[in-house]
Amino acid sequence: MKRSLPIGFLVISGLLITFIHASNLRKSFYGWQSIPQTCRNQRHQILMLRSQTPVTFKTDQGCRVESGVWQDFYTQNKLLYAKDVSLDHVVSLKYAYEHGAKSWPKNKRKQFYNDQDNLVMTNVATNSKKNFYAPDQWLPENHMVRCRYVQKWAYIAQKYQLDIEQSLEDLVEDTMQGCTPGETRTPDHLVRSQALYPTELRAQ
Repeated sequence: MKRSLPIGFLVISGLLITFIHASNLRKSFYGWQSIPQTCRNQRHQILMLRSQTPVTFKTDQGCRVESGVWQDFYTQNKLLYAKDVSLDHVVSLKYAYEHGAKSWPKNKRKQFYNDQDNLVMTNVATNSKKNFYAPDQWLPENHMVRCRYVQKWAYIAQKYQLDIEQSLEDLVEDTMQGCTPGETRTPDHLVRSQALYPTELRAQ
């Protein structure tokens, strides 16, 4: 008689496979770049620059950020400790890899991984739920944030000229049409107009 594997074993195995896959993807994009003339990498540089208050470091060398005040892009909650902050790739590494990045040279993959336009701060749990999903599989619960997320996602996809499915393009456009001007204006003003793909990006 064939015995089925315990559910707990299957869950743990699935998590392990996901972890290994994520680790391999990060290696394919060469990880965080080092910031010249500092001991920080890009993650800690962004933590330092985006904190709403002066950050504290783990050591006097100022290499690794320990605490600060950051706003969670997806939940709008405050985050106070660097260990609780995930830097999320709005357009995920998996989506980029499967829609164009597989054929990119090393420098372009590394640029994508470290591109501040494509990095937002969130908590570990939300980052885990979003995972590698695109807007057709996951959207923030907050409607205003949803509009900003979809707009930012479209901006990055066009910036790197990713091969987007027509159904996903339609979903992005439909979502954007339901947004007000205030909802589609991102805090960092990456996208200046209400057009789905800004004119200055179409020529790239």
